[in-house]
Amino acid sequence: MLGIALAVYLFWTLATYLLEGRVNLLISGDPVGRLTYAVIANLLIGTVLALYIMNLFWKSGGISREEFGFQPAKRTLVSLIGAFVLGLLIFVLQSPKSLDPVVVLNVFAQVFTTSTAEILVVYALVGVTGVCLTRSLGRIPSLIVGIALASVLFGAYHIAHSPPFNTLSLILLLTLIGVITGVFFFLVREIYSTIVFHNFLALFGVMQNADPANFQAPNALLLGMMVVTVAVLVVTERYLFRGRP
Repeated sequence: MLGIALAVYLFWTLATYLLEGRVNLLISGDPVGRLTYAVIANLLIGTVLALYIMNLFWKSGGISREEFGFQPAKRTLVSLIGAFVLGLLIFVLQSPKSLDPVVVLNVFAQVFTTSTAEILVVYALVGVTGVCLTRSLGRIPSLIVGIALASVLFGAYHIAHSPPFNTLSLILLLTLIGVITGVFFFLVREIYSTIVFHNFLALFGVMQNADPANFQAPNALLLGMMVVTVAVLVVTERYLFRGRP
């Protein structure tokens, strides 16, 4: 299972490089390129394909949907509220470039599709698979394996991105941030709240390398893409994980 999970990770990373890092998309800001990258790398591969592979592992009886982070509605709602409050607090305490609600919402929406793929591929698919394959070590050691594996892969995948995110210093920093996300995910074990929490961490980093003036008006494309991402995630998850394995 881990081999398949890693293959998806490598495929997703390659798509990220070809569609984003190779052409320095974050620097050029080409809207068509951004949309293509978001749809192919992060929606089709990072979300739909990742969920499909999780579904195969679930059907095989190896990993439950709850272990992947898909919890009952009440737990999801409570986790989402907690993740939003905690994520927002961490974001504000870092003194970002702007606290303008429109700017924050636009940048939050811009990184949301990528954050969704990062959580699904790196943490839910690869990380959880790593934990399940090392269960014999005990609960705590296996969780440490999962967090370490996911964090290193999260940092490493940024080599496929545009500067400055593909620099060694930022890759190391992002690996540490990946540990924070990993601890949150494996403690809460809930997908949707982890995406929101992780997106707040990403929000600060992206905003520090962006001009807030470019986000002062509501951006329908960015907001629409975030809505589409949520819809694709919810519908695909509900369809693939319906019933019993």
